[in-house]
Amino acid sequence: MKKFQIIPILAILVLQFGCSKEDETITPVQDTNSGPPYVPPVHKINDIYFLDANVGYFIGTSYDVRPAEMGPSNPYGPFTIIYKTTDGGNSWLEKSKFDCGFNGNFGKSILFTSPNDGFCTTSCDGLSIWNSFDGGLNWPLKIGGGFYSQGISTCNIDNNTFILGGTITRNNGQSFSLMSGLPYPNWVSSYSFSDTTYGVCAATNGLIRKTIDLGNIWDTLYNNPSYFFNSIYLTNNNTIFAGSNGEILKSNDGGNSWNTVYSNPNDLIKEIEFVDNQIGFAVTTGINCDSYIKDCPSSRNGKILKTIDGGATWIIDYSSNTMDFYCLKIVDQNNLVAAGINNDYPNIPILLHYY
Repeated sequence: MKKFQIIPILAILVLQFGCSKEDETITPVQDTNSGPPYVPPVHKINDIYFLDANVGYFIGTSYDVRPAEMGPSNPYGPFTIIYKTTDGGNSWLEKSKFDCGFNGNFGKSILFTSPNDGFCTTSCDGLSIWNSFDGGLNWPLKIGGGFYSQGISTCNIDNNTFILGGTITRNNGQSFSLMSGLPYPNWVSSYSFSDTTYGVCAATNGLIRKTIDLGNIWDTLYNNPSYFFNSIYLTNNNTIFAGSNGEILKSNDGGNSWNTVYSNPNDLIKEIEFVDNQIGFAVTTGINCDSYIKDCPSSRNGKILKTIDGGATWIIDYSSNTMDFYCLKIVDQNNLVAAGINNDYPNIPILLHYY
């Protein structure tokens, strides 16, 4: 029988460092001698990406005490954090920690196209795109502001072509252009492609759209403003899953009709992924606790859902009273990693290794 191993990630409370540094492991430290009152860090992990079965990254937002070089914003953040694993998620090292201005920086999504070349998106007065050339140690700004900041998702289609937020590159990140025909770009929360031309996207305003020409044209498949879609996933061109506020919807005919296959009004479905066409997982947060700050500790009840019959039925495979899950990644046939925000002191992120 499969089981979960809980892997804690150490809290970050080191005050002085920059974007350029050696890899380091960080241990919790409480400074009671000077400076502002000690506040435990709050880390929300928003996205996980694996290059292969061993090498992966996660990106999130920290409310730790800000290093002085980040400027005079709120002393407790926010700023982007990026960690890396080289052993399939069993251990993680901090790679980078950076900001982009007075209003702070919310780490949203991340992908790598090679061991050295990576891209991430942050919410910083609009969508900002950052590009690493050294395996995630340094992140020069590629595009700053000017796009839309909500639902900044990524989708790697073939390493040369990938989507960051509402933008697409077809030349491995040398240039980006806005895609037309999407739901208003700051509402797009998720993309999924089954091949190099056919894909779907979901939006928080209840829209699901498809493209058959790699994002040049997007046509509406479904429109119901009562749904707040956070995730969409294709297992093939006909079978689509969409996760929303309290429900997982499934279509067996390419989006012409939809059925509810999971329903719980207390769950907000954040991400769906499949191992194959039969086995899949989804992660949830509490419906009233979709937040990166600890304003609703009594409401956290994140779950990991599982299906073994192609998404026809779903069971609760893991649940937590202190954690909400915001993202998951299938590493290989036997391993997945899920993460989000954890309420237990000192509010460290926890990754669950399924094996």
